[in-house]
Order: sequence, then C-alpha cells, then structure tokens
Amino acid sequence: MAGTVKDHRKLSRAELLAMLIKKTEENDALILRIEKLEEELRDRRLCIKNAGTLSEAALALSGVFEAADNAVRIYTDEILRIIKDSEAVREEIINEANTKAAEIISEAEEKAREIMLLQMKNTEFSVEQADIK
Repeated sequence: MAGTVKDHRKLSRAELLAMLIKKTEENDALILRIEKLEEELRDRRLCIKNAGTLSEAALALSGVFEAADNAVRIYTDEILRIIKDSEAVREEIINEANTKAAEIISEAEEKAREIMLLQMKNTEFSVEQADIK
C-alpha cells in the first residue's frame, strides 16, 4: 500500500488508519524476528564457546553478525519509512482541516453579512413606516 502523498490524499481516514495499523503489525513482526535472531545469536555464542578452534568460532560469528546486521537494517529502514509515511499523512490531514476551517469561516462570514443586510433593510423599512404615520 506504499504510495505517494497524492495517492494517500485519495484515501479515506479509515483507509489511512488501516494502512497505519498494517504497518504497525509489520513492525511488530520485525521486532519478533529481531528477538528470534537475538536468541539465535545467544545460541551461536554458546556454540562458539564450545568450539574447539579459533577459526571455527570466527566462521560461526561471521554468519551471526551478518544475519543480525541484516535484521537491524531491515528493521531500521521499515521504521524510517513508516515515520515518513505517517508524517506525510499527518501533514495532509492538517492541510485538509485548515482548508475546511477556512471554508466554514468564509461561509459563516457570508451568512453574517446577509443577516446584517436583511436587518438593515428591516430597520429602514420600520423607520419609513414610522415617518409615514
């Protein structure tokens, strides 16, 4: 569901919320994956501790660090993307709210002008009637 800010403007708030929930679920899944990799890292450390030679330990560590580094990179990239998407959606919602507020204020001012003009006409009519009597 990744897209541009223009694509996000076409989405309803419910769709945006669903997208945010989905991304949060993906984030949670990535956290679980990191925890699993950390557990594997602990297990591999134990294996390394029991390894007979320094070269065997170096080979075992290489794979663990590479896997952990990849997991951290994926997690970080996903978090940064979610933050960027959330900021864009937040800005869009604020802009929409400001535009709607300006429209409401403009409509209210126009109605107020109409009421004042009507009141002024009624007042003039009442004064003219009083002058006639």
